[in-house]
Amino acid sequence: MENQVGGENRHINLSPSVSLLIIIGHVKDGIELAKEYNLPTSIHAFIQQHHGTTLVEWFYHQACTKEQGGDQAAISEEQYRYPRPQAAQQRGGDRDAGRLRRKRLPRHARADSQPR
Repeated sequence: MENQVGGENRHINLSPSVSLLIIIGHVKDGIELAKEYNLPTSIHAFIQQHHGTTLVEWFYHQACTKEQGGDQAAISEEQYRYPRPQAAQQRGGDRDAGRLRRKRLPRHARADSQPR
C-alpha cells in the first residue's frame, strides 16, 4: 500500500469503508490546517482538488473482495471516489490562481493583455 514507511499498517484491522473515511478525511484536515495557518485561499483550492475525483483504488478493491466476495458490480465506485469540491470554493481558487498568474507576468505583458 502506498505511503507506508515501515511500522504497523493502521488499516489492517479496519473495514475498507472506515479506511476510506480516514483517507478522504486528510483533505478536510488539510483545509483546517491551511485556515489555522492563514494560508492563501489558492492553497485551500489546491488542497481540495489535488486528488480530483480519483478512485481510492486499494480500498475499493478491498471492499469488493471482503464485503461482496469479489463482486465489483455490488460496490459502487462512486462511493470510493474523492468528492468534488464545492463550486464556491472552486471559484475562489480560480480567482486567486488568476491573481497569482497576473503578478508573475512582467509589467509590459500585463498592460498588453488588458482590454482596450
